[in-house]
Amino acid sequence: MRLTASVLMGLACLVSASGAPLSSNYVGINHLMQVSTSGSFAFPNQVNIGSTVTGGGFQAQIGAGNTLTPSMTTTVWCVDSQQSFGNGDTALANIVKLTSAGFNPSLTAYGSLTGSGTTKFLNSVGLTTDDALHRFQATAWLVSQYNGFPSGPLDALPLGGADDLRNDAIQRAIWQITYNNSVAQPWPGLAGGDITSGAPAAQTWITAAANFVNNSANAAFFNNWAVVTWGANANGSLVSPGKQTFLVQLTPEPSFYAVVGLGLAGLWMKTSPAR
Repeated sequence: MRLTASVLMGLACLVSASGAPLSSNYVGINHLMQVSTSGSFAFPNQVNIGSTVTGGGFQAQIGAGNTLTPSMTTTVWCVDSQQSFGNGDTALANIVKLTSAGFNPSLTAYGSLTGSGTTKFLNSVGLTTDDALHRFQATAWLVSQYNGFPSGPLDALPLGGADDLRNDAIQRAIWQITYNNSVAQPWPGLAGGDITSGAPAAQTWITAAANFVNNSANAAFFNNWAVVTWGANANGSLVSPGKQTFLVQLTPEPSFYAVVGLGLAGLWMKTSPAR
């Protein structure tokens, strides 16, 4: 058995496919991003607050720098109930890894907030270390729990089905975790949120997310996640008021592909006929 060049090329193409995880090369400041609410994906349940439909995943085109050429298309996940955007909006963004070594609070929305003090997150969520990094980590794990992640629900259940209830509860859990007092006029209806409904209730998801983050054995999960602060200047400083905050899944580090390459090389050598 030999793995052909076409197979290896197919693996490589996964990185640039529409909606694929974002290449780690895009982590950094001053990336132009355009977000669309339309596309070929069916995203998780989007919660209706009055006439506003919000939450879930959106299609984004992210530039390698401050233009959209070159760029790649990925899926970004709404985690901010206090900012908004319109279909087709374009602005600069900071993309910051959700690891202790890679997280720079000054480059992220709400990075200066803690679970207590003058400027703070408003809801207690049970994190051992309660700061922006760990709040974003909890939301990253919740995003990964959407039915049908990473492309959205894949079933044909009608609106209100079990998958929608689950995803609705997860979205409300995310809003509870990231809700804070740094924005003067949060959207009506999202300050408290309904965390008693869903399957299971949003409060159950909040507890599960905190337990996941509090367990140090799960730290590697966050190597492939980043927070996208959409609303930055060319030098990476934040714009006030900002735009939406998203999470994005990253492709594995280059070291991952090196290990895969070694494994494939070993497999080729093992299966090649003796000469």
